[in-house]
Amino acid sequence: MLGTEAQLIEGAGKEALIRCLLRSYAASVFGNFVRYLHDGYLMGWFHEEICAELEQFLNDVREGKSPRLMVMTAPRHGKSELVSRHFPAYVLGKCPDMSIIAASYNAGLASKMGRDVQRIMCSPGYAELFPETRLPRKGGRAEDGGSVRRNDYFEIVGRKGSYRSTGIIGTITGMGCEVLIIDDPLRSRQDADSPTMRDKVWDEYASTLYTRLAPGGGILLIQTRWHEDDLAGRLLENQKTGAGDKWKVLSYPAIAEADEPDASPGAEPGTFRRRAGEALHPERYSLEALEEIRQNIGSY
Repeated sequence: MLGTEAQLIEGAGKEALIRCLLRSYAASVFGNFVRYLHDGYLMGWFHEEICAELEQFLNDVREGKSPRLMVMTAPRHGKSELVSRHFPAYVLGKCPDMSIIAASYNAGLASKMGRDVQRIMCSPGYAELFPETRLPRKGGRAEDGGSVRRNDYFEIVGRKGSYRSTGIIGTITGMGCEVLIIDDPLRSRQDADSPTMRDKVWDEYASTLYTRLAPGGGILLIQTRWHEDDLAGRLLENQKTGAGDKWKVLSYPAIAEADEPDASPGAEPGTFRRRAGEALHPERYSLEALEEIRQNIGSY
């Protein structure tokens, strides 16, 4: 009997240790953070790469290196779940004094993403990882010290950190940030085909959003490419001419256009992430499903 009880106690101790290690890994590595809080998230090889780049991006912001990162994939491949929903929560967990502005093609979508960030940060799992990062209760409480919480804006209780969501053509005068996230600045191909809309997005980026960034702060741009002269296209053209920032670009076509060598650390020479014609994330969209989509709407 005593032997059985000792085994149970020892087993409970091992489980507690494993749980403690999992929490430690999730609080310090972004990819593990996503897995810890999003049970069932289909993490493909390119999601792993994005997570690693976002981790480096945050480190560069903390060191005042002014990082610039573009992430471009086809629609519905999980980029917004990582960059616009989980990453802001992770940033504010590790850096509760940091400020974030998140912009999208309209205020409604941006506000929805802001609510999703709040739901992640209010989950029991998040509180386990980052007990010092707490949102004020809606409506305000005296013990929250006057911190604000709305759908489009919230502050971290007792710290300087905040999160603000806005439409790309919105009003954020008077606010600054260390991290600027722009998620799909153009809603559709129709908007992208409009020179007027492309000019409006560019003007708002250059005259409003960019000016909100603190010295050393970072910009994340995630989008589906609809046009050569979209926001990403103009930024890359400026980089080419030496007139703009230097961007790191992660581009993942839904179907590989050429063989893609595996450049990850420890990869064997001559190995490939995928071959030409292979699907990006077959667990979510098989090659057959992508080919059917292409037949219905065209390759553009």
